[in-house]
Amino acid sequence: MGCLLACSCGGDAQPVTEYALPIAGSAPTGITAGPDGNLWFTENGGVRVGRITLSGEVTEFAELTGAPYAITAGPDGNLWFSEIPGHRIGRITPSGAVTEFPIDSGVNQVIAAGTNGDVWFGGINAIPAIGHVDANGAVTRLQLPATADSRVDGMAVAADGNVWFTNVWQIVRVTPDGIVTEFPTAAAGLSPGSMAAGVNGEVWFTNMTRSSGAVGRITPDGTISVIPLPSGVVTDYGIAASPDGNVWFTETGINKIGCLTPAGKVTEYPIPTEGSDPRAIAVAADGSIWFTERWGGKIGRIIP
Repeated sequence: MGCLLACSCGGDAQPVTEYALPIAGSAPTGITAGPDGNLWFTENGGVRVGRITLSGEVTEFAELTGAPYAITAGPDGNLWFSEIPGHRIGRITPSGAVTEFPIDSGVNQVIAAGTNGDVWFGGINAIPAIGHVDANGAVTRLQLPATADSRVDGMAVAADGNVWFTNVWQIVRVTPDGIVTEFPTAAAGLSPGSMAAGVNGEVWFTNMTRSSGAVGRITPDGTISVIPLPSGVVTDYGIAASPDGNVWFTETGINKIGCLTPAGKVTEYPIPTEGSDPRAIAVAADGSIWFTERWGGKIGRIIP
């Protein structure tokens, strides 16, 4: 994997800036870079979607029908989010207007923008486990092989239009024409979690296996590689790939943010708030790194 910009994650002492949210118990969970240059996040406890500018100014929008969880920048210039519970997928415009679309079943906890105008979603206890919704709210469920589980913990859409998602002990790829391919991961000791599309067509994922800490990568042809982490910590929540080739991830168990360079160097950044429970992570347009602190009730920022 080559470098587009600088390949350094910065120094070990690089400080983390935290921004407290106004509502107590807001439990910020998902976060994404918006089309307006701001960061958008979900408040699973506050039942709201919020926006934070690059200078740290926070805006919270009206309370929703259901508690939002994951969020992504949609292909239509809006932000799309899942509600858990609620059986809904929501859309919020940059000005804060919300539309909610009912989903027939399941707990829809992951979401990713497609390349053809649709937004994909997945979750648990839903058969089939994934589907997509168009700009008008029309929902299509995708029938998966009988070997697929009804639990989806991560999802990403690559530049070639392939949809990837984690499915307990395997990774599944769906091509734009609907061909489904499963890639088992149990032999590699991986129970893949969250996912992020990389800069060279690969997809990165976290590892939910409790016995080892690692970040994984799968190439477009399905080749899986594992990068062990020095701390051995489990990375079962957020992961994001930046344009410079670095991969950022949350280390919930040790209250840190990690960064992996293309050369394989790992840098860790301690979070000032103890027990903050870092969850999702995103890369802003200016290259800064933003993440949610679920129990800390804060949004964190790192400037590499």
